[in-house]
Amino acid sequence: MFRFTLTAPSTVASHRYYVESLGEFTATLADSNIVFTCDDTTLTEEEVAALNCTYEKEALGESWEALFKHGISQLCIRQYTSAVGLLSEAIALHPNDPYLYLNRAATRAEMIDFISSINRNDRISIDSEMKPGQVVERFYNYGDAIADLNRAIELAPEVAYLYYNRGNLHALSGDMPAAYDDYTQAIALAPELAEAWFNRGLVQLYMKDTRKGCIDLSKAGELGIKEAYVVLKRHN
Repeated sequence: MFRFTLTAPSTVASHRYYVESLGEFTATLADSNIVFTCDDTTLTEEEVAALNCTYEKEALGESWEALFKHGISQLCIRQYTSAVGLLSEAIALHPNDPYLYLNRAATRAEMIDFISSINRNDRISIDSEMKPGQVVERFYNYGDAIADLNRAIELAPEVAYLYYNRGNLHALSGDMPAAYDDYTQAIALAPELAEAWFNRGLVQLYMKDTRKGCIDLSKAGELGIKEAYVVLKRHN
């Protein structure tokens, strides 16, 4: 998911899709360590820990910007409950900014993914004792994260990243038609958003519409996502 995180700005790929409000929000933060990306951080654990200490001290002033930065650093060290709490405090002080809701949604989603990964590891020992054919399923609720993105879209319906992120959560929830609709809206707003073409292609493959899925993946490849060609090769 696209969100603000800590990373080295020189390692972030430039995006063809520019949003004025996003640029203004980034300028307000005035911090080169905080960037908008869907990639993982390139900073070391030591660098992240040092920034977290800095932001923790700044957050004592209780400005929404300081609380937001501390929430980001807490997310990077996997203190999910603290991160959500700090972002909620920032939202309480600055309730009409879509990017605060976007980051809280991403934080909530990452927390759920982390919990589900632990449960998958635990399930190895459980499944070894199960009878053949017996299946245990676990479902995870992204409702709060989706609600955050719904609010963000109300505030900034022109921002394609919001629909893209919500599409990801619908896909993770198993609602592929809703995911398809969100990716389509993201593409309508930002035809150059390669990630939306890529994910819509995957959703269409999942829904057995191979021809259209491959068309979308080809477009994603043209826009710079090399992984799209790997998937295309597998399906052609």
